[in-house]
Amino acid sequence: FRFATSNEAIGFLQPLADQNLLLRAKGTTPSPECPAAVPHHSALRCPEGHAIHRKGDPFGWWQDKKTCHACNRSFGPHTSYWRCTHNCKYNVCHHCFQMAACNEAQQMLEGSYDSTECGSDSAESTMDFRVSSGASVETWHFWAHRPWPMQLEQLAKAFEVPHAVLIHSQGLELEVIQSISQLQALPGTAQLTLETPEALLAQLLRDTTALRHLVSTLCASEELAAEGIRQDALRSLLMHLTDADSSTVPLAAAGLCALFKCQVGTVRAQLLDLWPEFGTPLMSCLMRDSSDGVAPVLMWLLQELEIAVDTFHKVAVELEGGYLTLSR
Repeated sequence: FRFATSNEAIGFLQPLADQNLLLRAKGTTPSPECPAAVPHHSALRCPEGHAIHRKGDPFGWWQDKKTCHACNRSFGPHTSYWRCTHNCKYNVCHHCFQMAACNEAQQMLEGSYDSTECGSDSAESTMDFRVSSGASVETWHFWAHRPWPMQLEQLAKAFEVPHAVLIHSQGLELEVIQSISQLQALPGTAQLTLETPEALLAQLLRDTTALRHLVSTLCASEELAAEGIRQDALRSLLMHLTDADSSTVPLAAAGLCALFKCQVGTVRAQLLDLWPEFGTPLMSCLMRDSSDGVAPVLMWLLQELEIAVDTFHKVAVELEGGYLTLSR
């Protein structure tokens, strides 16, 4: 649900807080005044689909009893009850509302909750996007209130893609979707693609012009960075760093920082293997370039690799003016 005010949220969650007291007072047997099996959607939404999370106004003894539209039982004054937020004169007794709210909360935690039973009065609660995986293309329904890992797992099972990664690619930008808020920021016409981390990284590493996409993927999560390490992304980044085109240095440095945060021992071992080929040009590039992100790479290398210190000294001496030039 989406609540307009904090009072509405408190009103909805209060029955959950009262659950232990209710069970302690009545045991596990429902009160004979209300049926045990009441469909939870009839106690949480009126027939028009409006949410029921506003406490009903008290009424006097001289007024007619009210009827719970969920269990069809009457209740008198001084009895807590709940009403539709749009004043549709749809009443639900406290027992039915409490049981329905608890059942729904439990189903949401277990991942079996289906909001289509209750309808929705919020246009923002659901999102439809076209999702492709290989030759398969489907329109997939995303829910704003469900945990993202659970939804991604269900999507992966539907497309039979294990450990899937959902991505949105447009022009020079590639975004790995990791939250509902990212989906909500996309236009409704956005095309999404479901890939395995292995296939995604392999594709990006084959395309030497996809550095921006590669770096954004490596920075998205430790899982993707680890897969990049397994597929020798370190070599690709070092090639971009030592390339004559200095415009790629900041991006490549950001990608290296993502790898440094993941599997330090493996990265250190790979760097030692690659150092005879890339060590001197790498240190020369890092020492000459003042772009954002370069300094952290240089400091990491000097702290983690003894051979980097020797190379740093060698390059500094060879530079015109030696260390004096570097200090400036």
